[in-house]
Amino acid sequence: MDPQDLANCREIHAGLMAKERNTINYLFLEPVETTYFPEYLKVIKKPMDLRTLKENLEAGKYTAKEEFYADAQLIFDNAIAFNKDRDSKFVVDLAKRMIRAFDRLKKKTEAATAKKNGGDSASTASTGGGTKKIKLKLKRNSSILSASSSTEEASSGTGGVAPPPNKKAKKVKLKLSLGKNASKSESKSSRSNSPALLPP
Repeated sequence: MDPQDLANCREIHAGLMAKERNTINYLFLEPVETTYFPEYLKVIKKPMDLRTLKENLEAGKYTAKEEFYADAQLIFDNAIAFNKDRDSKFVVDLAKRMIRAFDRLKKKTEAATAKKNGGDSASTASTGGGTKKIKLKLKRNSSILSASSSTEEASSGTGGVAPPPNKKAKKVKLKLSLGKNASKSESKSSRSNSPALLPP
């Protein structure tokens, strides 16, 4: 059995044996005494109780948590099946209350495990997301530099006369720029490499 599942099964069993449930679990702690109920084995094909459940768990007889769950449920199903048509209807009521307690314990342990695993996944996803953002910024910077380089080449090919400045294009370039250093670098590069610009 998976170590986490084993720990959960132990926690569930401890919950079923808890002192707060002493008033409802006392009939299910030990195997049914067949000397007092000789007909028991004629009705119940696989007896089960909380002590045997714990012994099986610690002996490694359950290879999956579902097997443990099935035997735990069997304890109370047996009680209902044997007592439903007898005068001891209170046993049926106790068994039903234990089933509800068992279901709550299962949900609690499984929710805690899912939260733990989900937290680890969220941490990994957050780290990966940060890396993606850094890559995106690098790509944008690269695009700006390439666009600037292309503009310089076009200016040198027009005989030293640059076309009228495109205000709209400048606004786009500023929006794409991700840092002051990139803008300064582009401006310095344009002044050093481009010929004198004539007024429009």
